Amino acid sequence: MSATEQISGNIESIVANMALAHEMIMNDDFQLTALNEASENSSLEKRIHDVLHKAFWDVLEEEVKSEPPEFKNAFNLLMEMKMLILEIIPKSKAASAMRTEIEETLDEELIKQQIDHNAFDIVSCASFILSTLSKICAPVRDARIKALKAKTDLVPLLRGTFELINLMKIDIANYEIKSIKPILMKQAVKYEDEKFNEFLKENKDGLNLTKIWLKNALDIINSIRSPSSQNKVTPGVVITNAYLSLLFPTSELCPETLFMDELRLKQISGQFEVLINTVSSLTYCLHFLPPHLSTDEDFIIHLKKTIFILIQGSKWDETLVESIFLQIQTETEKECSKREIELKTPAQWDILRNQLKGLLTNDKQEPNQLKTLIKSRIRDYVLLSMTSQTLQTPMFTVLAPIQNELKELSTRFVRVVNHNKQVHCARYMDIVEELLGIKSDDDSDSESEKEIGENSTDKTE
Repeated sequence: MSATEQISGNIESIVANMALAHEMIMNDDFQLTALNEASENSSLEKRIHDVLHKAFWDVLEEEVKSEPPEFKNAFNLLMEMKMLILEIIPKSKAASAMRTEIEETLDEELIKQQIDHNAFDIVSCASFILSTLSKICAPVRDARIKALKAKTDLVPLLRGTFELINLMKIDIANYEIKSIKPILMKQAVKYEDEKFNEFLKENKDGLNLTKIWLKNALDIINSIRSPSSQNKVTPGVVITNAYLSLLFPTSELCPETLFMDELRLKQISGQFEVLINTVSSLTYCLHFLPPHLSTDEDFIIHLKKTIFILIQGSKWDETLVESIFLQIQTETEKECSKREIELKTPAQWDILRNQLKGLLTNDKQEPNQLKTLIKSRIRDYVLLSMTSQTLQTPMFTVLAPIQNELKELSTRFVRVVNHNKQVHCARYMDIVEELLGIKSDDDSDSESEKEIGENSTDKTE
């Protein structure tokens, strides 16, 4: 193996371990999943898995149904099941009787002798295994146990039992993950910091994108800052603005320090765009609707949900905007008819249609004033969420219709930021101080790190 290949392998191993621990910390719903329960059912890995397993079970069925029956693969399967079950059962005094029973009933030499003398009862062995599993499985697997007990064909019974054992192993692993998570949370910052240092030792240019990201934030600050301003730009301001740039990214650049959260941040950013388009569309509607409807909270919530559902997961284009308009028109006219409110004319509806189409303008070339305002308010709200010492962040009036969704999304974003800040604070300080031409010393480092780290405790926990 060449030196380059070895370094690449080291980096891959470091990143894999760090990414797994990070995901366990950041994802409250993190758990291991069996391949046959995974969502990516069309993946190449899943297809290969299915083909190979089908071939094995087909051969096994031929063997046990032959005359006389052949038990070579069945024997190997039973021994593997025995090993897996013994791994699942705790090595405690309370479980010693069960372990002994398994060892004796599925004794390797005994079964070999029974096979040699045509006295082997594989159905009895399969029933014993299933009965044992029913005593130790989690309640969530009870339905599967019941279904397996109802099976009369041997091979489907063995196959289902083998799959159940593997699911039980995953259940136990997920229980252990849940148990270790509080400990991992306490050690997470130190662990990720150490692992990232290992990554930097193997990759000397491992902060290049991070430096570009922070410099871009500083450039934006300088571009809008008055030349006559007496206030100095501090490292904390630069780093905070760098984080805020992740809300509505203008490029695919992802700093190395955030690469484990890249997909998570893209999803969050996409959801912020959904909220912007939802509340922008709704704001135009509320100014257009008759007073009886524009002040009806239930109807406003209904319209918001309708718009949100249409936008979620769809491409923001003219076709979608037209669908939103037509749905709003339908819902509004139905409600007006029910309340005997005068309907809008086609010409009046065209005004709303054109306003909604105006939301399609490119932010750089011809920004829509309403969208620009809402985006600014969302940015300000997230900034307050990042820096406020209180649990409740004040909500801007224009954002009131999406306040629940915005709070939830901001919490997710701030959680990523706060954890990342705790891990990489010192690295950011070194980079930004160099950009600002600040001479570093221990006291100033301590004060600056305090400036950007004082709000890093997750308010949601």
